[in-house]
Parts: sequence; structure tokens; C-alpha cells
Amino acid sequence: MINFSVAILTYGKRFSFLSSVLDNLLVQELTCIYLFCNGLESQDERRIKEAYNDHRIVYLSSNRNLGSAGGYFQLLSYIYGNDTADYLLLLDDDNLVEKNFFAQVANFTLDTNELVCFSRPDRDVLMRAVSYGNPRLVLGPKNGFLGHSIFGYTEDRDTQIDGDLVAAPYGGLLIPASVYSSGLLPDQKLYLYGDDYDYTHRLCVNFGYRIRYVSDPKITDLERSFHIKKTHFRGFMNNRYSLANDQQLFFSVRNQVYLSWRDGNCRFCAFVNMVVYLPVYITQFILRGQVAKALLFLKSVYAGLLFGSSRKRIAGEDDKNF
Repeated sequence: MINFSVAILTYGKRFSFLSSVLDNLLVQELTCIYLFCNGLESQDERRIKEAYNDHRIVYLSSNRNLGSAGGYFQLLSYIYGNDTADYLLLLDDDNLVEKNFFAQVANFTLDTNELVCFSRPDRDVLMRAVSYGNPRLVLGPKNGFLGHSIFGYTEDRDTQIDGDLVAAPYGGLLIPASVYSSGLLPDQKLYLYGDDYDYTHRLCVNFGYRIRYVSDPKITDLERSFHIKKTHFRGFMNNRYSLANDQQLFFSVRNQVYLSWRDGNCRFCAFVNMVVYLPVYITQFILRGQVAKALLFLKSVYAGLLFGSSRKRIAGEDDKNF
């Protein structure tokens, strides 16, 4: 019999999402649910604990919001040393699983060298990567700028990774207990955005794991991320950051720029892509009257280029006043 545990990261005023997720989980047979309260106010954390006083829930918390990278770092650090299940399902606090989810997964043929990424219909980039037979699509082109490159997708060692994807989000990812012995943890300095893809990509490249994409059972996102929400802008005017708040824009852009330059194999190509596509984004912001966003975008790109030379700092401390 396969035993499953669950890890959830929650923050802010999200009880309505979290309660739906927990309700569907607690009717199933589980070893443990690890719930990390990431900088919650005391009354919000107390509300959760009073509503869900189940012996299978282990509560962990931090006094301040550590971002997804810091939160999952703390959460997985604890789990690596304490969990006894065969598999761990990572979930965001708005990832709703079906009430018979684990009964279905128990019938799968699971491999201890395999991560399983479950379909979340809103994340169409995962489905496109599988349907196009391009596992790297989730990371964007090598040496690209925010997912764009005039050179297209180039061949490198990533294409030799065995699996449907070369990286995956935390939410909806099933990992075998064998990962615990790797000791690999998310990079806390990334703070928000990209840390999940970086973590899973390193599991594949450095430890030989592969990622299998599963279309059923699906996991439903109760809230849409800013970059996939519908806008009234079309064509050239369409910009994935138009609905982002300042924090979302800053860390998303900074981390993508940093990771692209860190993992690239042609700095000249990366520079050319930046020169070509950066003015496009700036023009889009200005045409919408989002001048402040245009300035923050430039600051974010600059921060991404400098980030590799300032690795001693912890994002969220030095960058909290961006």
C-alpha cells in the first residue's frame, strides 16, 4: 500500500481557498498534511488551527512572509527529516484536488525516480510542452528574454533529459521520498517566481529525476495567477505583466532575467534578445499609460542582471523596498 503526505504553503487572507482545499483532502486517507503558515497574522493562523484541529495536520509557521522560495525551503527542510510517507504532494493553498484523488493515484505505476506533475487546466504551457514534444518549452528558449528569442529554441543538454517536462511548478507536483535524501532545497534568494522551476529543474539535471505529466486526475486552481488573467488588450498591446502588482512584476521579471543569464550558454545571444524585446515591453506599458510600471520594469531587468553578483543577500530583506 502506498502512503501519501501533502505539503501546503499559505499566506495572507486566503482562508476561503485553503478551507476548500483542506476539506477535500481530509476526507481521504493520508499520512500527514504539512501546512506552512507563511507570515500569517496571529488571528488568521489561529482561525485555521481552530477550524482544522485534525491529528494529521502538522502546523509550521514563520513570523514574516518568506516568499514561496523561503516558505518551501522551510517546509521541505522539515519534511525531509520527519515525513514517513512514500510520496509527497506539493500544493498551493488554492489547488483543489478531487475527493478521491489519492485513490486514483494509488492505482498508478509510480517510479521512485520520477516526479509526477498533475494537470492544472489554467497552466496551458505545461500541456503545450507535452503536446509539442518540447520539454524545455516551460523554461522558454535558451538565452531568451522573458520567454522570447529571435534565435528560437536551441539544442543543449536539457533536450537529453528523459521526461515530459524539464521543470514544473510546486502546485500539483508529486515527489517520491527518495528526493529527501538528495538534500536539494529551493533557492531562498529567488523569493518569488521561478523558484519552483529552478528547484525541479535541478532535481532533473543534478540528480537524474524525470518529470511525467498526467492529464487526469486534474487539479483545479481556485484563483488565477496574474499572468494568465484575461485582459481587454489584444495583439501588440497584450502584456502578461499588465495586471501584476509591483511586487509580482519586480520579482517575476528579476528572477526570469537572472535565471536566463545564469543558465544561458551565449551571453551575446542573451544581450541581443534583451536589446530587441526590452523596448517592446516599455512601449506597451507607455501606450497603456503605465509609465510607473515601465520604470519598475526597467529596474527589475537591471536587478536581474546584477542579482548574480549579489548572492549574499536574501531576497525579501534587501529587496522588500523595491
